[in-house]
Parts: sequence; structure tokens; C-alpha cells
Amino acid sequence: MGGLGILGTMEMARNAMQTARQGAEIAGNNLANASNPIYARQRVKIASAVAIIMLTLLVVPILFFHHFQSRELAE
Repeated sequence: MGGLGILGTMEMARNAMQTARQGAEIAGNNLANASNPIYARQRVKIASAVAIIMLTLLVVPILFFHHFQSRELAE
């Protein structure tokens, strides 16, 4: 974990704890509603921060390009 520093390490730990809490809450909901025929099982989607940042870097420029291109066509 070199290069993260203490604040980066603490943020990573906070995110891990939050993800674990959400998983436990959803597991509890799924168990509590297991006998309910209309309940749909829920799942936690976990992605790495790097994947989210990379997706953002790819998608945001495309959305801006599309927005300004459609404005030019309307004028």
C-alpha cells in the first residue's frame, strides 16, 4: 500500500467497512423475506474504484460530445 498515505489507507478502510455493512444489510433482508413469494432477492454490486474512474473517464467525454453535437444540429 505504498503511496496511499495514512488518509488514503483510512479512506480505503472506510469504504471496505461500508461495503461490508451494505452486504450484511442486504443479506439480512434476503433472509427475512425468504418465505415471501413476491420478494425479489437483492444483491450488492461491488466494483473497484479504478474501474469506476476509468469508466467515468470514458463515458463523460462521450456524453459531452453528444450533448454539444445535438445542440449544434438543433441550431
